[in-house]
Amino acid sequence: PRHARAAAPPGNRNLVGATITGLVLGAVAALCFFVGSVATVTLVAVAVTIAAGELFAVLQRVAYRPATLIALATIPAMSIAAYERGAVGVVGVATVSFLALGLWFLSSRSGDEPVVNLSVSILVVAWVGGASALAGLLLAPKLHPHGHGVALVASIILVVVANDIGAYLVGSRFGRHRLAAKISP
Repeated sequence: PRHARAAAPPGNRNLVGATITGLVLGAVAALCFFVGSVATVTLVAVAVTIAAGELFAVLQRVAYRPATLIALATIPAMSIAAYERGAVGVVGVATVSFLALGLWFLSSRSGDEPVVNLSVSILVVAWVGGASALAGLLLAPKLHPHGHGVALVASIILVVVANDIGAYLVGSRFGRHRLAAKISP
């Protein structure tokens, strides 16, 4: 049955390890921002692929069967297509991806619930791939010829990181009930 096997609850969080990891990732991101839009869109493509892989792993643990390889090829391609070709590139990549996903789920290898698994696959492509496409559009030299897109992407990342850190600190200090203990500490 679906959802019978939930993700393992997190143990005590290793705050020192998380801080070191965050600082290293922040340094890599800062270096990419300094180098420019090509390095930053490469960083985005790698980061969204890892994020999508983690999301697919969680979905598979709760018995969904998404078309992971098709989606993992599509998601970084969306950021690169947005960077190179703009919105037309994103529409092209999304169209090819949705056709490939549809064909995959029409095949006999698609599992017991092809419509549900197709929907889950499209959700991840649209959600994570859409975010990566937005970053690609912001970084595109045609739209931001003076490199302002790098500052926009860096600002978005800083706001998200600050929100996550603030939520963790406030929640760990003042929170009484875990909102999603199986997902996040």
